[in-house]
Amino acid sequence: MKNIFSKPVEIGRIALFSLQIENDRPSMGLGFYIPDFPDILPKKWEGKGYNTCRMGIDCHGIQDLRVQNISVREVFFVKITKENS
Repeated sequence: MKNIFSKPVEIGRIALFSLQIENDRPSMGLGFYIPDFPDILPKKWEGKGYNTCRMGIDCHGIQDLRVQNISVREVFFVKITKENS
């Protein structure tokens, strides 16, 4: 993210567009949009008309996953934490 944002961006409010759960290993992928738009655009993005930032995160080693009430076209608030083992 430091390549496209000059300042740290807090991930909080997101618009989820994909959720992928792998049932053969404990992993999950989230694809989402954030309200912040990059202020350091790569040359290949210039002039393309982009107006939102699309991101993804992969999570591995998941235990005790619960997914409930995911609505279509809703804005969510997400909190990302890492527990030390």
